Amino acid sequence: MTLPANWHKENGFEFALFPAKTGKAEHLIVILHGIGGNGKEWEKAAAQLQAKVPNADIIAVQAPLPYANKNLPKDHEGYAWFNYGGAPHKQARAWLSHVFSHIPVVDKMNSFIDAQLKKRGLETKDLGLIGQSMGGLVAMQASFYRDKPCAGVVAHGGTVMSFTKIRSKPEVLLIMGDKDPIFFSPKEKPKGFLKRAFTRAANVFSLHHDEVVKRLKKKGVPFTEKFIPGLEHCINDESWEAGNDFIAKQLQKKNKPKS
Repeated sequence: MTLPANWHKENGFEFALFPAKTGKAEHLIVILHGIGGNGKEWEKAAAQLQAKVPNADIIAVQAPLPYANKNLPKDHEGYAWFNYGGAPHKQARAWLSHVFSHIPVVDKMNSFIDAQLKKRGLETKDLGLIGQSMGGLVAMQASFYRDKPCAGVVAHGGTVMSFTKIRSKPEVLLIMGDKDPIFFSPKEKPKGFLKRAFTRAANVFSLHHDEVVKRLKKKGVPFTEKFIPGLEHCINDESWEAGNDFIAKQLQKKNKPKS
């Protein structure tokens, strides 16, 4: 894939930069794509977002690990934020390190974000994060690991791992398709005491949306759920618009002068 004219490589990541339409960035919005995506396909989406936040620099970061899958289009360039080989029980070592600590790329992402904020003379309150699927997971965990809350986080079909530590509690919008087969598929009610007990134990590690909601409530993270009728595990115009409205509102609220 040919590199776009706005392609950059700084602070450990490659990314597409969409400069603020006003000529000076007062906000920074970082977009993290889902597994199998890349940072080169966000021009139209960034334009729609900047129509609402024209004074924001938008960065579409590309994940560091090449990712190939037979379901991806031919000649498509895919990337992942961390190694993923399927369900948790098939890659126990990697998932346990994520569950009981945090995803290693999160520290690198926060270092990248800090450098980009400093470059623009901005602070964490000027930051908005948007992630889809695996990128939503990384975006939320990165925001929770920062010393201060960012303006807001939008997770399109994202999830939160068990035992994720919370240092800051930004406002989060969870956008979920009611037909999402990955994080919001219908849950069968197990029959029998042993099966119910096993299910309760397994749910501690589950990435299902209902379990994510329980974790966020328990940790006191402020969040809103937005369900998109008929949407599967992807982003459409309605879901993108909802996320853009949320980020624009949060950036405006966090940076409103105190009376």
